[in-house]
Formats: sequence, C-alpha cells, structure tokens
Amino acid sequence: MNRACSGDDDSASLDEAVLEACQDLVDVVEPPHERREQVRAGLRGGKSVTEAIQDAGYGTPSRAYASVSLGMAPATYRKGGRGERITFACTNSSLGTVLLAQSAQGICAIELGDDEAAVLAALRRDLPHAEFERDDVGLARRLRDVVAVVDGDANASCLTLDIRGSAFQRRVWNALAAIPSGESRSYASVAREIGMPNGARAVATACARNPFAVAIACHRVVGADGELKGYRWGIERKAALRKREAFKTLVDASAPSSEDVGRDEQAGSLRRRLRRSPK
Repeated sequence: MNRACSGDDDSASLDEAVLEACQDLVDVVEPPHERREQVRAGLRGGKSVTEAIQDAGYGTPSRAYASVSLGMAPATYRKGGRGERITFACTNSSLGTVLLAQSAQGICAIELGDDEAAVLAALRRDLPHAEFERDDVGLARRLRDVVAVVDGDANASCLTLDIRGSAFQRRVWNALAAIPSGESRSYASVAREIGMPNGARAVATACARNPFAVAIACHRVVGADGELKGYRWGIERKAALRKREAFKTLVDASAPSSEDVGRDEQAGSLRRRLRRSPK
C-alpha cells in the first residue's frame, strides 16, 4: 500500500494495523504456504512487487515480506538475486557433500547432499541470477569449521552466520538453538515456547526454510508422536544426526566429571604415599 495515495494518514495506519492483526490470526491457523509460492512465482514471472503481493492475497507488503522470507528485498528477489556476489566451497563430510556459501556478511547457507551437483542446485534454486564464485582456497578455514560442526566435533557458535530469515523465523531458529544436543522438541512445544501455541505448522515451515544444515538444529524437532516428520536434507541424515547426538550424550553422561577425576587422583596419591610409608 502507498499511504501517499490516502488523504488520511491516521486512517491508513489504522487500516494497516488491522490488516496485519487479521493476517497474524490467519497465519497461525493456516500458514500461507500457497500464497508464499504465489509471491515467489509472481516475482519470477516479472510481476511488480505490489502486483505479486496483492495477487497472493497479502494485506500489506510488510506482512508479505515477513511471511515469504525471501532473505532480501522483494525487488532483489524478483531479479533472482542479481548483483549479489556469493562465494562457495564444497568438500566431503560424514553426512555427504557439504557446501558452504559466504556472503559479504557471513555464512549464508550450509547445504548437504549426495554430491556437488545436488548442493549447488540447492544453492541456486532461489537465486538463479546471483553471482557465484567458487573459492576453495579462500574459504578453506571456514569450510573446516563447518565440517567440524556437521561431523559433531565443534559447536555452531564458532560460525559467523548471515541469518536472513523473517522475524518469526528468527524466533523459531533461536528456540532451536536452545535445544541441547541429544534432546528433542515437538513442533507444538517450540510453538508454545515462542508464544504461538497454535503455530505448530508455522514452526514446521520455518524449520523447512532453515538454510543452515546442522548449525541451526532443526533436526532436533520431531512430531508430537516422536516420529521424524521431514528434513530439508533428507530424513536419513536427520536420523543419523539424532543417533550420533544421542550416543555422544550417553557417553558424556557416563564419563567421570572433573570433580570425580580430581577425587580419584587424590585417592591414588594417598594410596601411593601409604604404600611408601614405613610400617
């Protein structure tokens, strides 16, 4: 909407607020999957931003941007990411081929796949006109860090991520980051945690939009029945990740604590001194 076309700015502001509030209710009950794709298709098909948003049934541009989560301004998405420079590098990991994509702000994607063709296709899917440049040498250190996270040898806190999601998606992804390794949450419990008790389906959609394999742990979210309901990078990888984390948690729990080790060392030292003491 263009407020300059209205003779009453206060009225326009109120109308927009009401539309956004109504849209919030609709999104919780029925996440607008089809409308999101309509916006994307419209932009790719050459429609103006306003036309694509209105044709998809969104009340306001801000609501459309937050829901669709293009990761950039709609006008830039319409151009297929034209003008954005992305460097990337690929290598092998315990979960298959891993791709690291780097923007000017940080790591903007971590993809997993069966081979390089698959991960490159995933990277290009939404940005067909972005400028891609492979840089295995320049990204070598960052790629090692990513592989360490993917393989379970490092925490994702070592990575600098360029997180481009909507405000809602960021709330979901922050909640995922708080789930301890080896534990699970249902989509419904994550929804309740972020203050949207009826938003389980919206949470599932946010998980599916997560561009950071393993680093943002959507693999720790399951259905209400505990079953694995899906994973952007393949249900087999999700199962392997969960099995690995559960095993590591079990091993860590059975390992002696630093206090136990200290007590054992003190007891051993005492026993040695007693054996050396004259009788």
